[in-house]
Amino acid sequence: ISTINYPLSASLDERVQIVEATKSTREHLESELAALPVSLAKQDLPGALTWAENLPTALTPPSRLHLMGQILDYWVKTDPASTANYAFKHNQNSNSGFDPQTLHVVSMWAQQDYKAALAWAETLPPGETREDCMASALDVAEHEARLHVRRRIREPFERGVVDHERRAANVTDVRIARDRVEPRS
Repeated sequence: ISTINYPLSASLDERVQIVEATKSTREHLESELAALPVSLAKQDLPGALTWAENLPTALTPPSRLHLMGQILDYWVKTDPASTANYAFKHNQNSNSGFDPQTLHVVSMWAQQDYKAALAWAETLPPGETREDCMASALDVAEHEARLHVRRRIREPFERGVVDHERRAANVTDVRIARDRVEPRS
């Protein structure tokens, strides 16, 4: 909790104005700080990564992960494979078991291209990270397939067209979508 030093002669109204100005300044600074990682990444991605890697240890681990995550969220949109490689390598250097950043990157990548994200995850060495990343990519693929099937099933009803041929075609589409999502042995 911070304290505000008021001038001795400050009236109650002046003190309220000082508190409001301080609050406004603090909110502005917090807003600027929240936007800093992406702003840095847009200007200088390697520099932003170095900045995030060297954040003071006084920051809590969740805060450090959040700031690095913002940079990775920006990067994965333009170069998902490099982002995933970086996140995986960065976690390997930290000697921690669970790898939330690589998992998050693969999940974001899978939303763009689940086949590529899954193929990348399959190249990881056997272990928890590989399994989690593959499951994440498959979860996204399954979700996308379900959305596709729901749209295909609703479409004839929304148009008022419900016939047996159309229903049969939808059932076939469901089977095809299911076959695409299920991993092959």
